[in-house]
This record gives sequence, C-alpha cells and structure tokens, in this order.
Amino acid sequence: MLAEVGRGDFLLCQITSKQYGDLHAVSLKESDFFSGGIKRDSFIRGTKLFTANEALILGVAGHLTHSKLSEVVSQLIDILSACLKDDTF
Repeated sequence: MLAEVGRGDFLLCQITSKQYGDLHAVSLKESDFFSGGIKRDSFIRGTKLFTANEALILGVAGHLTHSKLSEVVSQLIDILSACLKDDTF
C-alpha cells in the first residue's frame, strides 16, 4: 500500500516474484521489512499502479522499512516526472 486515498480506497502497486524485464522494478527482500515479510525475493513494480477498496484487501503481509519505502516512492517520482521532460504528453 502506497497511500490511503479516501473513502476506504488505497493506492497500491504490484509485487511479483518475476521481474518481467521491468527496468523500473525495485527489488524486495525479507530484510526490507521491519515487520512481517514475504516468502521469496520479489519485485515492486511501480509501473503497475491501481486502487482497491478496503473490502478487497484480505490482510497485510508486512511493513517495509523507511529506506525501502523511500526507494519505491523515489522510483515512482522518477517515472511520473519523465512525462514533464517529454513533449509527447
């Protein structure tokens, strides 16, 4: 979960064990959590954003460390800032 956006909705991004050649994917390891965790090394894909209502969320796997969350947010800022440099938008 990246952010609560109101009315019980949350901004999320995909976490997968496959990199899919995604140059923007951020690696995710057990050591990147300060509580809970994941069963295998994975990737956070900031290019796969979506919203979901709290009724669809079954639970929390864990909480990322501040440094890992900062890395994910920085990657999202880089992805979104690219449109400011590109005349095609």
